[in-house]
Amino acid sequence: MRREVYGDAFDFTPYAGLAFEVYLKKASTADVRVTLKVDPKDMDALNPASTAQVKVLGRGWQKVFVPWDLLDVHAAQREAALQFIKELEIAVDSPENKVLKLRNVELTKGGKVYLDAAVRGRSAPAGGSVSYELELGNTTDEPMSVQLLVQTMGWESMIVSVEPSAVELAPGEVQACRVNVALPSTLPEGVREKQVLLAVPNGDGAAAEKIELITAAAVPFPNVVFTADGWQQVRDKIAAYDWAKEGLAEYEKKASAWTVPEGRPVSFLPTGEYQAIFTKGEGDRVYECGIAYRLTGKEEYAQKIVQLMRRLISPEDGYPVTLHGGGDSFVAEGVFFQGVARAYDMIRDAGLFTAEEEALIEQTFRLYINRCIAGNQRGGIGNWNIAEITGAIYAALCLQDWHLVETLLTMPTGIKGQISHGVMGDGWWYECAVGYNLWVATEFCEIAIALEPWGINLKDKRFPVGTTAHYSLEPDRRRPGLYGMSFDKWGALETNSVGIKDMWDAVLPFLDYRGVLFAINDAKEDQVTAKPYEIAYYLYGDPEYAAVIQRGDKRDLLYGDPDLPDAASKAIAVSSYADNIGAVLLRSQTEGREQREQIQAALHYGTHGGYHGHFDRTGLVHLARYGRSFYNPEMFWYGYGSYLYKFLVQTSMTKNMVVVDQK
Repeated sequence: MRREVYGDAFDFTPYAGLAFEVYLKKASTADVRVTLKVDPKDMDALNPASTAQVKVLGRGWQKVFVPWDLLDVHAAQREAALQFIKELEIAVDSPENKVLKLRNVELTKGGKVYLDAAVRGRSAPAGGSVSYELELGNTTDEPMSVQLLVQTMGWESMIVSVEPSAVELAPGEVQACRVNVALPSTLPEGVREKQVLLAVPNGDGAAAEKIELITAAAVPFPNVVFTADGWQQVRDKIAAYDWAKEGLAEYEKKASAWTVPEGRPVSFLPTGEYQAIFTKGEGDRVYECGIAYRLTGKEEYAQKIVQLMRRLISPEDGYPVTLHGGGDSFVAEGVFFQGVARAYDMIRDAGLFTAEEEALIEQTFRLYINRCIAGNQRGGIGNWNIAEITGAIYAALCLQDWHLVETLLTMPTGIKGQISHGVMGDGWWYECAVGYNLWVATEFCEIAIALEPWGINLKDKRFPVGTTAHYSLEPDRRRPGLYGMSFDKWGALETNSVGIKDMWDAVLPFLDYRGVLFAINDAKEDQVTAKPYEIAYYLYGDPEYAAVIQRGDKRDLLYGDPDLPDAASKAIAVSSYADNIGAVLLRSQTEGREQREQIQAALHYGTHGGYHGHFDRTGLVHLARYGRSFYNPEMFWYGYGSYLYKFLVQTSMTKNMVVVDQK
């Protein structure tokens, strides 16, 4: 398998740390320093070197084990740093010993013993069972007896057995063992339990290694976009409402017109990477086709999904070979796999794949998920990361592997971290443009709906707000930042938590009576109407959202509420500000005057917005009445590096009303 990211650097992530022996002729203390140096090509995004320091006291040969968690790199970036190692240095300093010796230097998966498993999460219907294949290894040069023990909290109902429960291992030997889990027939769908297995080497409890597995009571398919009940509610809308019938007709038109591409042959890009098999847009097409199938039952639509997936999972020229499914950027790959995984969920109960094909789908999804996890260990927060992680979550839910789902939700830059550090205290996404707020909030809401059958309420959960000025740990997203842009968050912290609903609420006070939001940063003046807020109203039922939806002329088939109340917005009549995005909207309050006749003016004074930031601090960016803008900054996208972007769009009169010294 080609590793286009790592080049000739070495990947240390399969190992737990470094083991070696140090010789001290005289009884003394020695300072031991281990340094890992990263591939210079990746130094722009990672620490160039990570160091761990330990002290040793003794005489003669002393065993040293340095686990990776002793490295001085940030924990949120450690896994990424370990993927790109070019140099390893060991330095020992002992003033009492003129001659120092090293021996038996090796990467090790554990101090004395290790446990590993390629799959740590499975599901089965209540009354069924699952099994896990584990790898048990002796990392020492001595024979040992290892006990395998199941650790319990006490409230578990699943029955766990280990085969064998005790193993004798020769030096360096690896053996397979199996964990069997039986689910009681009384369990409700979606219940999960953790199985914790301990490997105790030679009676040394302090050196025991632990592995966690997660077994779930299976949830019937489909369940990612909607459950069967949810899809029936959409069908009921179609039967009763003309706008819903039109929505279905549009999905069917797209599905019928879609010709499944053959996919590109295996080929290389100039960078040396494999070219993607499909384009990002095919993810949208396969998703639309899945919706058409789910609502009509027409097998011709399902067969198109099968055709694309068979090409994708091909062991000869599919994703297992190219590792590029639907795009040459990870945002494109994420959007593509979002469509593929959701479409697969929609046809999963149709029985159209053979057992061999189901195994290849699982292999393909696990490859994508694990690559996504590995690639999101740099501490990056952003819409690209979210797109990729969202696709991985849908794939993990199709596999019903809750070890992977929990990892994608809770790893430092998982969905929970993206919300904590990407959403500012005033509810705006750090990129400070309405398009990104609505896109990212929609991704979060769709994940929340997918988690509901599993008993998780993500939509109402509050997360600790990020307390530092920077949202990302990656150096190119820290001050001074890429192309001189500021990537810091401005404004005071006035809340200790943020949630998904905050992102929808943040936009409302800045819309005018037509639903138009003034231009700020790279976003042009634009109208915010029905579709984005349909999913928000579906989850929250806020009347302000209904008012936004009513301004549009097209409803959303999947999330549109047929009994939408006749709501009037109160937010459009008051002045408002958001201190973190740094925007204030002033509205006149003349009595007896219609809202369209009131004057409104907008100032920008805060956060740049990272990649899409501008330098219009204290700039008047909008002045309007009667739905007409006296002044509104125009934007044209030249690309980040262009001088036109830097001097024309970001800093000239086309962007700012305030002029100082004729500049």
